[in-house]
Amino acid sequence: MGWTETRARWRVLRELETELRYGEDLVWRAEYEELFGDIGGLLAAMRYRMRLAYQTQLDSSLPDRVLTRTRRELDDRFVGVRRVLADHAADRVRRDGCERSASPIGR
Repeated sequence: MGWTETRARWRVLRELETELRYGEDLVWRAEYEELFGDIGGLLAAMRYRMRLAYQTQLDSSLPDRVLTRTRRELDDRFVGVRRVLADHAADRVRRDGCERSASPIGR
């Protein structure tokens, strides 16, 4: 994957964070297929970005008040991403691992 694709993936992930943070549903778009392949690829990229943010920003050497504030900010930033990941996981369990292709995703 080249720089152009990487930038496009990160741009989409940032946009999704914002949309999902304010309660919008994740609706599959053709652009996602180009960049992530399928819903599994998109969800994996969302999970990776969220984990990376927590791992890099929650430094245990920071004062407790800073850690608490940073964790709160990250929790707020990723509230929608966590909701979609949880909804998708629950949906897969309910349907014995069968993925659904209808929109919105994870509902």
